[in-house]
Amino acid sequence: MERERLRSATRRPEAASSPFNATANLGPGHDRQPPGSHVLPGMRHYGPMSDEAGTFDALWRAYVGAASTAQNEDSLKHPLQTLIEGLGAIEGRRITTSTEADGVPGARPDIAVREVVDGQPLLLGWIELKKPAKRLPISRGYSRSQVGLIRSWDPSTDDFAKGTAPTKHDSEQWTVLSDLPNLVYCNGFGIARYESGILKDTSDTEALHEPDHIVASFEDVKTSFQQILGAVIGWKPTPPKTMRQLAAALAPLTRTLRLDLEASLRRKDPATVGTKAAWTSVLVSGASDADFADGYAQAVAFAVLFARLDGAPVPLTQASIKQTIEAEHSLLFQVVERLGDTVSSPAIKESFNQILRYTDVVNNETLERREENPWHDFYEFFIERYDSARRNNTGVYFTPKEIVDFQVEQCHEALLEMGFDDSFASEGVQIIDPATGSGTYLLSVIERTRRYLLDKYGEGIGDDPAFGTQLSKNIHAMEIGVGAYSIAQLRIGKAIADMTSLETIPPVNVYLADTLSDPWADETGGQLRLFLSQLADEQEKANQVKRSSGVRVILGNPPYDRAEGTAAENSGTGGWVRNMPRGDDAGQPSNKPLMDDFYSGSLELGFGREAAKALPNLYVYFWRWALWKAFEQHDDAAIVSFVCPTGFLTGGGASGMRSWLRAQADEIITVDLLGSRRDSRRSYNLFSEIKTPVGVTTARRTATADRPALAPWPRIVFRGTTDERLKQLREWTVNGPGDLARSFLEAAPDVAAHEDVLTNETATFRATHHPLTNLLGFHRNGVKAQRTWVYGETMQVANDRWEALVSAEQTDRGSLLGSKGSNNPNATPIGLLSAQKLSALNAKSPGDPEGVVKVQYRPLDEHFLVADARVLARPSRDLWSVRRPDQQYFVSRFISEGAGKGPVALLTGLIPDLDCSNPSNGGGADVAPLYRSAGAPDPNVHPELLTGLAVAYDQPVSSEDVFFYLTGLMGTGAYADAFWDELEMSVPRAMFPKDARTFHKVVGLGSEVAHLTTNGRIGDLRSEFDVNIHPFITKSASEQPKGDLPEWWTYDYATKELNIEGRLRVAGVTEAVMSYQYMGKRVIESWLDYRMMRRKVAGRANTTPLDSIRPTWTPQEFSLPLKNLLITVHHLLALEPEAAGLIGDICSDLLSIELRPFTDAERKPVRDLSSTPSLLS
Repeated sequence: MERERLRSATRRPEAASSPFNATANLGPGHDRQPPGSHVLPGMRHYGPMSDEAGTFDALWRAYVGAASTAQNEDSLKHPLQTLIEGLGAIEGRRITTSTEADGVPGARPDIAVREVVDGQPLLLGWIELKKPAKRLPISRGYSRSQVGLIRSWDPSTDDFAKGTAPTKHDSEQWTVLSDLPNLVYCNGFGIARYESGILKDTSDTEALHEPDHIVASFEDVKTSFQQILGAVIGWKPTPPKTMRQLAAALAPLTRTLRLDLEASLRRKDPATVGTKAAWTSVLVSGASDADFADGYAQAVAFAVLFARLDGAPVPLTQASIKQTIEAEHSLLFQVVERLGDTVSSPAIKESFNQILRYTDVVNNETLERREENPWHDFYEFFIERYDSARRNNTGVYFTPKEIVDFQVEQCHEALLEMGFDDSFASEGVQIIDPATGSGTYLLSVIERTRRYLLDKYGEGIGDDPAFGTQLSKNIHAMEIGVGAYSIAQLRIGKAIADMTSLETIPPVNVYLADTLSDPWADETGGQLRLFLSQLADEQEKANQVKRSSGVRVILGNPPYDRAEGTAAENSGTGGWVRNMPRGDDAGQPSNKPLMDDFYSGSLELGFGREAAKALPNLYVYFWRWALWKAFEQHDDAAIVSFVCPTGFLTGGGASGMRSWLRAQADEIITVDLLGSRRDSRRSYNLFSEIKTPVGVTTARRTATADRPALAPWPRIVFRGTTDERLKQLREWTVNGPGDLARSFLEAAPDVAAHEDVLTNETATFRATHHPLTNLLGFHRNGVKAQRTWVYGETMQVANDRWEALVSAEQTDRGSLLGSKGSNNPNATPIGLLSAQKLSALNAKSPGDPEGVVKVQYRPLDEHFLVADARVLARPSRDLWSVRRPDQQYFVSRFISEGAGKGPVALLTGLIPDLDCSNPSNGGGADVAPLYRSAGAPDPNVHPELLTGLAVAYDQPVSSEDVFFYLTGLMGTGAYADAFWDELEMSVPRAMFPKDARTFHKVVGLGSEVAHLTTNGRIGDLRSEFDVNIHPFITKSASEQPKGDLPEWWTYDYATKELNIEGRLRVAGVTEAVMSYQYMGKRVIESWLDYRMMRRKVAGRANTTPLDSIRPTWTPQEFSLPLKNLLITVHHLLALEPEAAGLIGDICSDLLSIELRPFTDAERKPVRDLSSTPSLLS
């Protein structure tokens, strides 16, 4: 149906009376740059107009002439600048523009639009240009389907142009720019205006879903440009109605100020450099330019905001701000007081004025505060919009109230048991939140104390202001982030004022300070102390608290930030705790940092290298500081409670940390809240922004003389959905530990100080079951190619890719190979099997590949690998060296915990890829061959295991029997179901039955599983098994099959039909089959995704043009294997009940076998080059 066309007069009811239709008499006073005006570098503006030129029609004709021949966005800049400046001149407004605008991290809009008012430039908005006719975003950005994206008009056809699609860069750029409050996109003859990512107007009105106002002519486009550009130069801030709106608008303005401060430092502007020197000398020694600019910009923004909300009159000025906040926000007052020196830069002054301009429209009386904690919610939303990447890099995350209240309740109960009858309000109690954020923990402390005192003493006594006064003396908070500090000081101050019945906010012990800095550092003196005396005073007060020895409670949520770089690159991280001698006043050894106690403990246990990776993290430094502060500065009772990642609970790297904790505390408990989003056991994290599992660990020391040598340390796991885990926290907070938790609180088995912290079930599992590394001595990584083109779905496509590589020009072979990985086209490595050097890929005749062989790419998914040392980054040579026709490879998670759903092991005759053992998160040394040599029968099974089983069963047991037994035990989903909770913190472990018949039943089951998963190459089917019985029915294609690989596949849950682009349909596919997982990977989905035209690419792999060489879909190589895969999965599911029964039989009567450690030789392959078979055998 032809689209209805409406003329411009009907586009908008207000269009006919638009004020932009008038012609302004500019007069002689509008010269090019009036005396006293200030124009930023690179800024331009429109000069005098003649009456003939002073109409929008004339401007539009000039713009059309230039834009019609524009080849790219750069050639649109000058025409659009002239158009908007001319429109401003028509209105009698001095509009200026500049290109490549700063102020937006990660992007530079093409044009910034300003108005010169009283000689000063006032920023109005930004314009981002796109290549002519490229489609523009709608409110939600760029949709994948491009449906609804804004089009450009084509004057030659008098209709919208089809346009070109946006790129990945366009989408990423929109994510950054969409925060801006007044943004225009233009692609020649298409234009759109957005406010904070919301589409407000566009020349393509179908994107606005306004069918009554369809643009139908080039005249309509002109009207749209006039209206939208008029809105840009007429823009004024919108008063916020909610705290979230306030945060969303203030955040990008604060970010712009931060970037301008950074730019000023790069220019070495003396005023800014001096301010930074004073700031960093008393707050964070050695802070970067970015750190200073971040803190100072937030200090300025919050000073302005607090002044406005406290009643400062508009328009806001520096003087009115200082006068309003001096009493209650003295540090922010001092920042504003020094601001006059800092804003000597025109850009900084403009950014500051933008903040003033927006804050002027904030109305405290009409600002709705619907949230329970409006300032907490404001800051959380502010910091997300301000710079989410920086927030993530510094590990700052906001704690759910249920977690906070749970920790506070634990500390409250501990204080009562210590004899502090008034809990947190008792004399002699000091509470520190060392990374307070916006003050949530101490607010919970205040709330809990008020409830407790009222319950205990009743009204009239329990609400006496004296308790509030004492509590205000007891609580202390430190925070290094200026914005969070400002909010915390405000919130805590208001809560104390309410508790003490004060009308004004009293001073509170909230310090803008670095907890990890040296408590005995010399005071900053001279000019720097005078420059920011209030900040220096706060540092000294914080250091006094850190030096004092009366702290009873330390609690909070320390930042998480793992140091990814080298030790030199992270030398400043961790401050005094990590990098400086502790000194005589902080304990012994005085010449070593506090962190040395953690490192040396791991080093003594042989885990030095692991410690170097595991311990460099902010939360670890905070733990070390807290233990020193609470337990080592005095001998009195104390408690430390942190919510933090749970990685330190297991592994050799943190063994020294665990040893120190167990030695210092009397009681420790961890409530594991799970939340890993990185592997096959993904669960929603209670902190929505992070992927690392977290838990609450609370360490307590009593003052009794009969303290235990090592603190017991139970680990409780709260499972279920996010809501269910939060409910468990609430119930424990209110009622104490329930029946479920009490079972975990029983004393754990005696362990060494460094041992992992486990649940009781996992501890028992580890004690009674054998890790695979103790049974199979020689295990290695699978093949790590680091490029995808070397894996072909068919042998033909693998050979075609090699041929394309070696037949290309020598100069192109490097890019075709792929830069990622250790391969170099000029290298001449030793072959995988032979001792011969291979010719370089860049040689004139590189020759054939060493071989193209079938390998185990993923569980139940075989590919053909270009097995050539020149193209494989880490081919795992040891595995190739023992390759033989009768070789078998047992694949499981030998070293990584947390196995997912489905089978946790696979027996195959093909060399596996590295990620075969852990498709969701990457594998390790998870492949053990049956034999350790390529010729001689050197079994890879522990000899004492074979002897012990033979004695127990009174008959010989072979290494093949053990491989089949392990496959029967772990090769179906029954094993993970039986030990799901235990596998959370353990690698798969094996156990053996006392009963010989049970052992051989499992061997038979494993043989059958191996036969199914290897297409009959290994193992045998039992006589009663008929592989041809299955429910799957293939249907005739609804479309004529094409040679290319399919673009899509679908699965219908209602009809149970799998449809491969209409060319192949399979009925009878149950949901259980479709969702079947093997080692945590959905095998049917994975198999299909790897065989689509747009092949799924693993995140760590590198793609090159060789990847575009794809096979064709044939029944023999795709349709039949898919059906066989479905049949295999169907039968594996059918075997699970039998496997579950056998696991129960095994566990009912376990065989005890003691095994000596493997020798070094037994963990290596046996070299036997004389009997090495051909690679292709």
